[in-house]
Amino acid sequence: MLTSSVEKSAHTALVLANAGEVVAGVIKEIAGNDISNSINGSKITSELIHSMAFHCINKCLEEEIRTQ
Repeated sequence: MLTSSVEKSAHTALVLANAGEVVAGVIKEIAGNDISNSINGSKITSELIHSMAFHCINKCLEEEIRTQ
């Protein structure tokens, strides 16, 4: 069981990182070569997809917390 706020924060960070990796993997698998590999001239990387997924998840969580 997680007891300290540090443990809870570390666990949350790990879960979000894993979620970002899953999203990046799924998008790359589904998209294949059927979509562009750049956005505004910048190459789309796994790190970029991961970052975008993280920010989207984080925004949704913040909105959910605000409405409670």
